[in-house]
Amino acid sequence: MLLLFRKPGQSITIQPAPEVDLTAPLGTVFENGPIQVRVNRIIENEVKLGIQAHPDLMILREEISPNYPPAPPPSPSGLMEGQIRTILARNISHYRHARQWSAQQLAEQANLPLTTLTAMEQGIGTITLDDLDRVALALGIGVAELLRE
Repeated sequence: MLLLFRKPGQSITIQPAPEVDLTAPLGTVFENGPIQVRVNRIIENEVKLGIQAHPDLMILREEISPNYPPAPPPSPSGLMEGQIRTILARNISHYRHARQWSAQQLAEQANLPLTTLTAMEQGIGTITLDDLDRVALALGIGVAELLRE
């Protein structure tokens, strides 16, 4: 169960994960039961929600991933120096949060040292094509998705 705090005006979105076959019968999403949203606690202006759903559904907080999936990339000539690192860092963080993984979990799935993944998410350090490929494979997406603006 995912636990979230929400303030007035904040929202969540529940949608299929990118790897889900949208032509599959809807019943497969509910094979383990319905989506359950539970109010766990109310503290002043915050509501603590617990959400239990099929693993093929992503639960996204609007402040982390308001426009999932990322928009198509701009033309290569439209990128300024260093901007690709910022885009990569944002997208790795975005996809990691969408899967509700810690940085440690993604590093383990990608078979990378945590320091390498952390540097990638901060837009610093040396990034190899092999590292990009490992992260993309761990997230279940193509390398191009990590570089989309």
